[in-house]
Amino acid sequence: MDRLDPDLSADGIYAGADLSAMRKAFDAACLQLGDLAEDRRVRHAVALVVTQHYELGLRQRARLVAAAFETGRIVGRNVPKRSLTFFG
Repeated sequence: MDRLDPDLSADGIYAGADLSAMRKAFDAACLQLGDLAEDRRVRHAVALVVTQHYELGLRQRARLVAAAFETGRIVGRNVPKRSLTFFG
C-alpha cells in the first residue's frame, strides 16, 4: 500500500526541529483543506509548497500554511466552504 503522505525526511537533509515545523505546517494546511486533503495529489502539492518555502527561508508558519492551503485548493479545483483559520 502506498503512503498517503509524502516523506518529508529527504534523506536526512533536515534536522528534527525543521521536520517538526514543516510537518505542523503541512498538517495545518491539510486540516484547512478538509475533504480536499483526502486527494493524494493535493497532499503532495501541499508538501511541495511547504518544503520549497522552507528551502527559500520563508519559514513563518502562517505564511507556509496560507501558501500550502491556496495551492492545495487550486490542485483540488474546489474552494472549501469554510474560511481559512490558523491553528496555534
